[in-house]
Amino acid sequence: MKFNYQQPTELIFGAKKVNHLPNIVKRYGNRVLLVGPVMNEAIQPMFNQVINNLDENGIITTCYLEIEPNPLTSAVDKGLRLAKENNVDVIVAMGGGSSIDTAKMISLCIDCEIIDWQEMFKKYDNFANRYEKISKTDLPVIAISTTAGTGSQCTQASVITDDESKMKLTVFHQDNFVEVAILDPELTMTLPRSITVSTAFDAFTHAFESYLRNDGNPITENFSLQAIQNIVQNLPHVLIENKIEYREKLMLADTYAGIALANNGAALPHPLSEIIGSYVNKLSHGQALAMIYPTFVKHTYEKYQTKFATVCRIFDESYCDKDDAEAAKDFYKVLNKFEKENYLEFNLSQFDLEQSTIDKIKNCEIWQHLPMEKTETILEIVNEICKL
Repeated sequence: MKFNYQQPTELIFGAKKVNHLPNIVKRYGNRVLLVGPVMNEAIQPMFNQVINNLDENGIITTCYLEIEPNPLTSAVDKGLRLAKENNVDVIVAMGGGSSIDTAKMISLCIDCEIIDWQEMFKKYDNFANRYEKISKTDLPVIAISTTAGTGSQCTQASVITDDESKMKLTVFHQDNFVEVAILDPELTMTLPRSITVSTAFDAFTHAFESYLRNDGNPITENFSLQAIQNIVQNLPHVLIENKIEYREKLMLADTYAGIALANNGAALPHPLSEIIGSYVNKLSHGQALAMIYPTFVKHTYEKYQTKFATVCRIFDESYCDKDDAEAAKDFYKVLNKFEKENYLEFNLSQFDLEQSTIDKIKNCEIWQHLPMEKTETILEIVNEICKL
């Protein structure tokens, strides 16, 4: 048995752990850049509490609460300027994946005068590579997750949308892991249903795809399968009764899945979802994945028969009495049923797209260059998704 494993982030898990933030910040200094989403009535009290807690403990906070979903390169550029102008000692990223990914890129590039985004996207494109350092300055990031699905607090990846091309692209670097992640499930208690289900499905896909990509790592295989089990067993319950114990299980699933993803990488659905999402602004990452997954499963079950069968049995124990071939083939139906029951049914016809946009998706040149599956299979999946 041979495998590599990495997870350099300190994980602090539990209800009310966010209250420990000032003591964690003081490990690094007392000047903070707080990176977070655009404020609304639902999340403003949560952020006010964190800001007041920092202020009461003598910590100087510069707020950068402007991050939109699918953050742009220009958002990173602005955050980089703020970090330098205010001579911050540490970045606190609070929110979902967009805020955390933005903060990670600010830290990664803190010594850059100007970020060469084309080089960044082209050069740092492999999760398994170890690259030369981009910055000599060590600007730590503390991540506070307010969703349970993106896994960004546990990975070396940042997904950023290029201002020029509007394409969502991923930067990988071993220095992109955050120093500390505070995982407080109480912060997810007020999430609306739409975000709860879409982020939980995102976590499922991280677990599932890293399981498909796993080549003999028993640690991350266990994490992947436990994450899938947590989501299957607890997402339906939390939609009926919003209990902290269900939220804890979903946040654990997000963490397990993020760690597995950092070590094994993603499979075809992730680049598919990011590229399609580049053309459909109102489509969240989790929604895009939910839209793609049944079609992906239908077209690839023979290739991944044993692993599809294993996961199908987690969703439906009745398949424990059936052979792998039947369980793998039926996983398409089982997954469709799960999506329908948990408000995860999506298709492109729901987004009022122009035919020209559909054509751009179908004819995107990138489909010819994705290495995860045969081009023929990829085109079959894309064409089926694009049927309105």
